[in-house]
Amino acid sequence: MGTPFLDAFQQLGPAALMVLGLVGLLLVYFMLTNRVAGLFFVLVLGAAFVGSAVSGIDSFATIARWIATLLLFLSVVFMDRLVIPQGPLLFLGYASFGFIGLFFANSDSWQIQRGVLLIAVAAAIPLALSNRPWRTYMQALSGVIVIATIFAAHNFVSLPAHLGEASRLSGYAKAAPWFAMVLGGLLPFSLWGFWNAPRQWLRLLSGAGFLMGAITLGFSAQRAGTIAGLIGIAPLLFLALKGRRTVVWTVLLVVMVSLIGMIYFRESSSQRVAFLLSRYNRTEGLSNREAIWDLAISEIGKSPLIGRGTGAAETVFSSSFHNTWLEVWYNAGLPGLVLFIAAQFYFFYRIYVLSRTFRNPAARPVLALVLGYMLGFFALCTVESVGAGASNINIVLYIFLGVLISQKNLLGSLGAMTETPAVGPDRLPEPS
Repeated sequence: MGTPFLDAFQQLGPAALMVLGLVGLLLVYFMLTNRVAGLFFVLVLGAAFVGSAVSGIDSFATIARWIATLLLFLSVVFMDRLVIPQGPLLFLGYASFGFIGLFFANSDSWQIQRGVLLIAVAAAIPLALSNRPWRTYMQALSGVIVIATIFAAHNFVSLPAHLGEASRLSGYAKAAPWFAMVLGGLLPFSLWGFWNAPRQWLRLLSGAGFLMGAITLGFSAQRAGTIAGLIGIAPLLFLALKGRRTVVWTVLLVVMVSLIGMIYFRESSSQRVAFLLSRYNRTEGLSNREAIWDLAISEIGKSPLIGRGTGAAETVFSSSFHNTWLEVWYNAGLPGLVLFIAAQFYFFYRIYVLSRTFRNPAARPVLALVLGYMLGFFALCTVESVGAGASNINIVLYIFLGVLISQKNLLGSLGAMTETPAVGPDRLPEPS
């Protein structure tokens, strides 16, 4: 009897195997030509659609992420110089969590793999993208925009079939919370791309992605992902108020979201409407998270200093701790928690310093995107364990944006601009 991995390959057939082979050749081409933006695109795309699956050796999720991460490493070691980026504390916080968790991991292979993978992702991305020209970062951001639209459209088309159900929407994902966390994390990128993408077709694609993503999130009845998405776009919306053209385009986008949302709302059954209203009501509370947190703190108190290993928290309850910091504390111990929290506070510190340093119009939307994503990620960490995952898309994007604000040469080049910036709200065309 073969493993699920081998069984899946046997069911794919020759055509699918040929496609996988071509994708593999494309990855090797990206690596040999040092196209780190292409490799990053594959890593993010894989992370968006494979969820937070347990990293077993028979998991497509693990293998896809292992290959992309390994090629990111190789593209640096063999094709470029090895450079430690500015602001290493951000990456130290995540790499140390993986390392400490790996050190105390038990013999379960999936826990060991998760620890190693977290270390690899936390190191490969900053190394591969370190000291790259602005064009590389724009290519990487454009790739995220495309992925955000694909993911939003993929789940938006499933919405009509669920308008009669009084249940949380999961789209085509295995779990409703995971689907909403991914969509909420990608929403700020779509809004940023609608104003700042380097190509007209990318700006239109971003607008469509935001439209579908916002409506799908609203009807998902998933509060954590929806709130994170709203928090994530808040700094970008605030920035839009300072520009006449961005205000007009933003109002048009909001009106379209509202109109299409009203159509879907009218098509929803009374049971669905009642369920949505109850889910977004303050009286709904925290869905028994307080009891879970009390039990988690009780388990942590048995050994607050020494961790139990990456993934150990998931063996305590049938569900996660629903809090990233408690889960990191249980898995990596107090040293891992301190480094993890320090990395997040350092992220906010860098945003503050750069906002005071760079006044160029090209820097402001980038910093608004980074701040919004971080605030949304922070909100997710409060009620979900997403930040303690091995290499889910939320962490991958967090580390990528950390690279973006950790490079003096990157934002230094933006600050030195004197002409019309390559990106920014001023490049939007006048609405006809």
